[in-house]
Amino acid sequence: MWLEYALDKDNNPVSIKDVKRGRTNLRCPYCGRELIVKKGQIKKHHFSHVNEICNAISRKALVGLPLYDSFDLGLSPKYLEFLNEAWEQGKYQKYPNNPRIPLFLPVDVEPLEEIGVFRWNDWRRMSEFTKLGKIVVGGLSLNLFNQEQELRLKSRLEFLEEQIIKSKSESASEDLSYAITDYRLYREQYRKILRASLYFFEIKADNGISHKIGVTFGDIEQSISEIKLDLNQHFDTVSIKGLGFWSNRGNIEYYFQHRYQAFNYSLGNNASYFKFDDVKPVLRDLRRMKPKQLCEREREILEDKALDKVLLSLYIRHGMQKSEAHIGRPLAQRESTEKFLAKPKNQVVIAVLKKGLSLRQTASEAGVSVNTVRKVKAALEQNRDP
Repeated sequence: MWLEYALDKDNNPVSIKDVKRGRTNLRCPYCGRELIVKKGQIKKHHFSHVNEICNAISRKALVGLPLYDSFDLGLSPKYLEFLNEAWEQGKYQKYPNNPRIPLFLPVDVEPLEEIGVFRWNDWRRMSEFTKLGKIVVGGLSLNLFNQEQELRLKSRLEFLEEQIIKSKSESASEDLSYAITDYRLYREQYRKILRASLYFFEIKADNGISHKIGVTFGDIEQSISEIKLDLNQHFDTVSIKGLGFWSNRGNIEYYFQHRYQAFNYSLGNNASYFKFDDVKPVLRDLRRMKPKQLCEREREILEDKALDKVLLSLYIRHGMQKSEAHIGRPLAQRESTEKFLAKPKNQVVIAVLKKGLSLRQTASEAGVSVNTVRKVKAALEQNRDP
């Protein structure tokens, strides 16, 4: 993978998409050396070291969002060609007991089954595309794509956290530094797609109708103004109508372009326009996406909590899990929240808490420790949660 994030003078991550090509004052997040921005026509846009590449970049695969802007899974052109042809013509079906269907396939599908692109269906006696396989060929709906990708986004985040804990436990300072940098850059990429909202516009330019997909981090009217400014250079009349807006769905833009690439064409100075014979199925695909429900971890990422606090929480959580595995009563023997709150001393604490006193004042009046008051208060809040 290419290096797509660098650090500015304030040590904040900067995306390759937000800078112009050429020399910069940005630094490598792994070694701190000076970087140059490369934005050519063949290779993916990326940061490159001005001088010698650092060990971290040369010896490891950089961490990116799964299924975000690349959907080929690193498969060779031979396999990609086969998958696309199979999807279009139904050649992925094979019936061993049916002589009317040829058993010969141009490629060995076992590697595709191993990576989860194909699976064997015993009932239908055939190999079939999985959801992952459908993503490769752009055949999975936008709603199902969201579900599949979100699982992988969260799984990758948990894996990176595990790498930090593992490096810290092994006291490998260099590995820990790399693991924290990976984690930081991944969270920044994650935050960017959570911050972005997806829009879908109908564009009328000189009586011709096209559509545009895109993302915005702010006011939708600003995006409309920017598109009009570009198109007014090429057309006499331009009107834009919003057909849909989805908050926190910055993850969808590239998959939409991949899924509907057959309808893609350039308009003005931008290539992310589409001309559909019938836009209704596309709108149905978009509108079937469920509203994004942010989990606690995603809200934390969106709020951009300071990294040192995030790491501290991570270490504490890991320590508590580790202690729980070796100390204290087994979970099955632990009392319920209701039973805990029903204890006489805890009922006294509850009565005093209702007066609105501080933790220390409550502990003093109830004749218990401050820690007991904290536990009772936490149990009460837990009981209030739906």
